[in-house]
Amino acid sequence: MNLIKVNSFLPVHAQMSDAIEVLLNRSVAEIVGSDVVNGLPRANVIEKEDAFQIDLAVPGFERSDFKVDVDKDLLTVKVEKDDGRTDEAKRLSWKRREFSYTSFTREFKLDKQMNREGIMAHYENGILSLQIPKEIKEATRAIEVL
Repeated sequence: MNLIKVNSFLPVHAQMSDAIEVLLNRSVAEIVGSDVVNGLPRANVIEKEDAFQIDLAVPGFERSDFKVDVDKDLLTVKVEKDDGRTDEAKRLSWKRREFSYTSFTREFKLDKQMNREGIMAHYENGILSLQIPKEIKEATRAIEVL
């Protein structure tokens, strides 16, 4: 009796294994491009007793670069800025790019309890802080019947 081993699946399996290993050993930014991953600034949202605070990590900008708008239930933070690179620099093939000073738009849906009229913005040390006061609801009170 002859025993014949057939490994027809092995080359395909080895190729798939190599491809999976490459994907797992690379960051998402390397696979899809760092501009996609890093395109939006990171945000922290904090609820305080009388307000909500949104902190955006946006170093490298000027106060005048920011445009903050409220339209109904949508708070929008927008920066429209050219990255300042020359045409030659724009043609460079990036090997790794983890930050840029280009345009972005970040939107936040506002809750009913947020006071749209009292929103304040402050930019310091690369952090844009937005203070959104909570609506002040009148305390319940007993009404005397006369």
